[in-house]
Parts: sequence; C-alpha cells; structure tokens
Amino acid sequence: MHEMSICSNLLQILEQEARVQGFHHIHRIRVQVGALAILDIHALLFCFNAIKDKTIASNSVLEVIEQPAFGYCLECFQEVEIKKRASPCPQCGAYQLQVNQADTLKICELEVT
Repeated sequence: MHEMSICSNLLQILEQEARVQGFHHIHRIRVQVGALAILDIHALLFCFNAIKDKTIASNSVLEVIEQPAFGYCLECFQEVEIKKRASPCPQCGAYQLQVNQADTLKICELEVT
C-alpha cells in the first residue's frame, strides 16, 4: 500500500516546513488529489490517521479535495475533462490528449499555530 509511504512523506514535509516557518501545531491539512492519481483516498485517510500520532500533526484533520482531470486535445484544440487514462477526446474521439497534472497530490492549505 503506497498510501502509507505517501503519508510518511507528507509528514516529513510538514515537519521540515514547521522548522523553517516556525509553527508548532498543525490543525488542518488540505490536499488536492488529481482524478488520475493512482491513489485510494480512503486508504490515504486511514494511513494518515494511523501514523500522525507523536508528530506535529497529531491533532490534525486531513481533508482531501479531488480535482478533475483535464487535458488538451491536439486534434480539436479543446481542453476537455478526462475520466480515465487512455480515453479518447470526448469532443472529437482522437487519442492525442496532453494531460495536465491530473495525477498529482499537492498540499494546498494548512491551518497552523
């Protein structure tokens, strides 16, 4: 389950930022997950709650916002929403889609003290 390593890396990043920016407690962490990320959100939340004790985020809540996947069709020159990898363009049926960051996980907001 790679969600556990993702949570571990997330906590390492947060600990490092706490040292750099001088905060001591994290109350809320909001992350964006691209719709094409190979990630189980329920497993991510479970893993985060399992390993957050005795960290700067021990009393925090992890919120996950799913971002839809978009791509640019090189055939019809439209930006389109993509439901799954290797799908054709919903406008013209072409398979020449340039996907834009649809598989990322990004920290977008922290509430800290």
